[in-house]
Amino acid sequence: MTPLRILLFGLVSLALAPISMLGLIAYMGALLLLNRRKGISGTAYEPFMGRMMMHDAGEREDVAAKKLSVTLPALPPPIWSLLMGPTMLAGRLSGYFPEIFRYPGPRPAGLASAMGIRTEFFGSHRKHSLVLRPHAAGFAGHRRAGRHSRSGLGYQSVRHLA
Repeated sequence: MTPLRILLFGLVSLALAPISMLGLIAYMGALLLLNRRKGISGTAYEPFMGRMMMHDAGEREDVAAKKLSVTLPALPPPIWSLLMGPTMLAGRLSGYFPEIFRYPGPRPAGLASAMGIRTEFFGSHRKHSLVLRPHAAGFAGHRRAGRHSRSGLGYQSVRHLA
């Protein structure tokens, strides 16, 4: 049954690849134009997008990431829908999601499961940190607390001390 699901996932993904490519072009354009102008690091999107993919695939409930996603300049809902919508549709139609969407990732870990394992690691340390210090965002350094203006989520920024 799994080989047929993988085949269906691949065929649907291939058929919808032009839509994903439009999303990728829009996302890269927004990263280059909007983020550079505002001084926002583009590398911060990669772990965040992993959390969003796991949430949308139904592997990990992440309400905070969903609320935050609408506030990011390079990843508004229309771009996210173009970029990941075809993959999510292929997964729902076929009942198969690749290993990269798994949370937590399978053990022993391969390269494809690195995103799930990293998310699990930071999530477990974040929970531990919240038990010790409410609203903790990191492990050490100078902290500044506040509330995100558009999402309303509380945050605490950390500047690590060397």
